[in-house]
Amino acid sequence: MDRGFIAAVAFYVASVLLISIMIAGHATAVRDVSWIGEVENYIKKENWEPNREYIPLMTAAFFIIENGETQFFYLYSQKEFYPYIEDLLNSIDRQIGEPISRERLGEIMEADKVLELLYRFPVELGFFKPSIGAAYFVLEDKLGGGLEGTIIVHETIKNEPYYRYSVWEITDWVLW
Repeated sequence: MDRGFIAAVAFYVASVLLISIMIAGHATAVRDVSWIGEVENYIKKENWEPNREYIPLMTAAFFIIENGETQFFYLYSQKEFYPYIEDLLNSIDRQIGEPISRERLGEIMEADKVLELLYRFPVELGFFKPSIGAAYFVLEDKLGGGLEGTIIVHETIKNEPYYRYSVWEITDWVLW
């Protein structure tokens, strides 16, 4: 046999094996929920006014939703928190199941503790990630639906008049 052919077959087999290992690693990766504590600590330490009025013309706004009550989370300084939240959004790497309905999101927001990030205009996250109009960071799952540490994304569909709510997570999977 030709050495070039053997080398090509070996390369093909090695590539298939490597891709299989990467897919298996991603599929079995564990959800990273370490960010919840950091978000909670920031909310506690931030000098914010819970009763401050929300101005819809803001580029991005945060709301804290707990026990069905929504409070506008006005940040005096977004130098640390906003970039941290954007990094979390850029870190989502696995979608969980099918998109959820608007009604299901309403149930989650009625019972669970959620940090909502609302954008005035949709924001592009990246090539393989959705364009979003809002993100809901589930800080505490009181319904027992296994959603603690997930990020629900109000995903806008390009060139389409509709949207969906997809559920994402950040995992401990790393590609070296």
